[in-house]
Amino acid sequence: MDKLSALQHLLALLRAIHFSHTTSHWQVRGLPFFGDHRMMERLYHAVEGEIDALAEKLVGEFGPESVAPAAQAAQVAALLAPFGGVTPIDRALALEDLLQATLRATYQSLKGEGMSLGLDDFLMATANSHESALYLLRQRLRALSSAVTGPVED
Repeated sequence: MDKLSALQHLLALLRAIHFSHTTSHWQVRGLPFFGDHRMMERLYHAVEGEIDALAEKLVGEFGPESVAPAAQAAQVAALLAPFGGVTPIDRALALEDLLQATLRATYQSLKGEGMSLGLDDFLMATANSHESALYLLRQRLRALSSAVTGPVED
């Protein structure tokens, strides 16, 4: 995948995550509703700045057509399609896992092409930020699991 396509795909994935986390914020329910509602709000707000920063990098390097809304919307829809019928927390975790794999692949492919220090920093910082999201989501699923099976002894 060339640099433009890789970054457009990453932008679409970040936008899909934002859309999904926002929707999950509305869809969560049950006893942990308030905590899940707030967690999803925290996660979708965190990705907003990343979307803006990456889109500006794309426009700066490749021009405004690199963030064409129809093309982005189609990519977002394709990324979200496999997650129909999945619970909000499971969907969030799956998308965050996909993002980590995509960031790793993007970094590896662009490293050989000589990426800017700013792009290198962006990819690393985004991966770090979303490791925190993975932690929160995994802890949430562990809490749900232990509520069903009982606490786990160390």
